[in-house]
Amino acid sequence: MENKFLQFCIHRFAVISHHKIKLLLLLIIGCWSSLGVLLNYQDSDLEKSSFDQLIRSRIVTPKPDPKIIVIDIDEKSLDVLKNEFGRWPWPRETLGGLLAWIEKQGAQAVVFDILFADLDQLNQTSDFSFSKAVEESKSSFFPILRLNKINDDISQVHANDLIGFASNPENSNNNPTIAVIPPVFKTILDTKRIGYHNIYPDADGVNRSYLLWEKKDDWVLNSLPMRIGQEFGWKTPRSQKVLINFDNEPYSHKSIPFYKLWELSQSKKGQSQYEELQDSIVLIGSTATNLFDVKPTPISTIHPGVHVLANIIDNFKNEQFIYELPKSVKLLVLWLALLFMGLASEKLPEGMMKFSIFIIPTIFLGISFFSLNVGSIFIDLTLSASQALLFFSLISLYINWRSRYWAQFNPLNLFEKDAALYQSSLVMLLQRGNTNQQEVISKISRISKYSKIRQLGWLNELSNVQPAIYIATVYFEDKNSADSLVLNFNKIVNININKLYFSNVYEKLTGFNFQMKSSDNQLEHPIERGLPELELQICYDAFQAWSNPSK
Repeated sequence: MENKFLQFCIHRFAVISHHKIKLLLLLIIGCWSSLGVLLNYQDSDLEKSSFDQLIRSRIVTPKPDPKIIVIDIDEKSLDVLKNEFGRWPWPRETLGGLLAWIEKQGAQAVVFDILFADLDQLNQTSDFSFSKAVEESKSSFFPILRLNKINDDISQVHANDLIGFASNPENSNNNPTIAVIPPVFKTILDTKRIGYHNIYPDADGVNRSYLLWEKKDDWVLNSLPMRIGQEFGWKTPRSQKVLINFDNEPYSHKSIPFYKLWELSQSKKGQSQYEELQDSIVLIGSTATNLFDVKPTPISTIHPGVHVLANIIDNFKNEQFIYELPKSVKLLVLWLALLFMGLASEKLPEGMMKFSIFIIPTIFLGISFFSLNVGSIFIDLTLSASQALLFFSLISLYINWRSRYWAQFNPLNLFEKDAALYQSSLVMLLQRGNTNQQEVISKISRISKYSKIRQLGWLNELSNVQPAIYIATVYFEDKNSADSLVLNFNKIVNININKLYFSNVYEKLTGFNFQMKSSDNQLEHPIERGLPELELQICYDAFQAWSNPSK
């Protein structure tokens, strides 16, 4: 009994139109994905890794600004200057002296990617010299370390203590505490050219985006690139969070070893103009591996932090950030992609459906790839590509299963073995492109839920249009319904049929005896007109073999 019920449920599922199955599957995928977008769960590992691969494979990449230069405290600099300054950290008067010299060369800005969080108790004179250099500086910028905001309530640093880093555009009386590690030098704070240099990685630890500013109550907390942009009047990006438009190489911006500039600044030659630094934005930071300032990015797992910062400043200055679509537009694009998938599944021949598993996702990823190469909007269709992969895989499995089910259907599994059923058997020849097997199944099963339908394949040798042969046996519980099918088949099924042959058998299901007739029911020997002799003989022999497998 349980087996019978299971077979009945499977049969009822097979009867459902393939159009409804596709629509239901698209709605389930669309609703689930929409929920993910709304709840910010859409950034799967697959999407992130796809973005990384796309951005590494770009044909068009941003050219690094030649006026953004990295002064690199690299391994060679640490080795060359260790005899003079000892191990890192060097006396700060070294950095102060180089700051003053770079500004004399006409640099537009000097940006430190070094946190000055504590005093050098063993060399206070050196700290004083550095502080004096900062006080005299007109274009230096310094970082603040932003701590986890859950610690804001226990911090003793107030927003109005860090003007420049923190701004109050609404002029409210609120003065919240902020969890930060500020520079220890008052002269740095007095410049107001300060901002956080944190970069927040995604859940997988890769740094793809940058938060240009944060909100704290009525206050705005500025990043270091944001403060630089404000000072020089650069256009403020339209989004708080942006994707970094990385160059294809982690060391793409011009880099000068620290020791070379230091030696030049101390030489007679360095007293003349060093034109390479004129009007440049100079970053002072480290790529030395033992200082551990590296960030995993889509370009490299060991991307030096100072070069990441250079990329961000470059993007800001030259308006090259990549923007993601707003959430509302993402939802619209998601449903448009689903609509395209639905239309494609309807228009494509069944034989092409299995290839769509690869073709449609490739189209979506191609659009995403194209958007990364032109313009500043990233049309992220990686989610749609994964949806297409799922949808067409399931539909291909479903079509294969449904075709096999109806070709092997046995009504005795659903009825008693001695049931007296009436059957109408027919052979249909359809022009290629008129319909497909699922359409035939859906429309014939609409006449009777108890049908056996099989496609024999294409007759490539017989006609240029390559008609397809379908053999169907439709079972009824009364004779009138069987007769009605013969008389009104085209109206009932509404399939564009090229040739149609019927045979009615009113016997029990054991044994088939029938004479094939043409649809006009006028000729005893339809082989004499209509179809070529060979074509009709193939239909007849195939039908005989299929109806009487024991013979």
